[in-house]
Amino acid sequence: MSQDNDPLHAIEKMAVNEDLVGDLYGFYAQEFPEHRRFWEDLVAEERKHAKILRGLRDMMEQGGDIQYNEKFSVQAIDFVMNYVQREIESVKRKKPSLLAVLSIAKDLEDSLIERSYFDVVQGGTSKLQLIFARLVQDSKMHRGIIQAMLREQQSAG
Repeated sequence: MSQDNDPLHAIEKMAVNEDLVGDLYGFYAQEFPEHRRFWEDLVAEERKHAKILRGLRDMMEQGGDIQYNEKFSVQAIDFVMNYVQREIESVKRKKPSLLAVLSIAKDLEDSLIERSYFDVVQGGTSKLQLIFARLVQDSKMHRGIIQAMLREQQSAG
């Protein structure tokens, strides 16, 4: 099985991406100390997701009726990871505006949902499906929190 069709590889990439998004939000926390708590809460959520995904990968390694979902694109993960890495480099070079980073964060959370990011596998146990559903629910919550902060900042601006 090629790595592009290996759900374990895909899930590890998803975990790495969650860590990268957490790193980006961590840079935002440093750049916007007045909103440090907001960003640090999101960092903690991204780290939690990475840990859950790695636990899920370990659980899948032990077997089960799990099939790779052919509709899922590992390239989508690569695209998001490259985007996040470019954003991290950009933040290191020049402080962006709060509105800009909120828009980027909202777009990131949207991309994770709209690209069916958590649909990497089919089948498996109901526990596995519940874990993926929770990750999707959390991403939607993140998007809502970010959208609220974005609207607040737009109104204040």
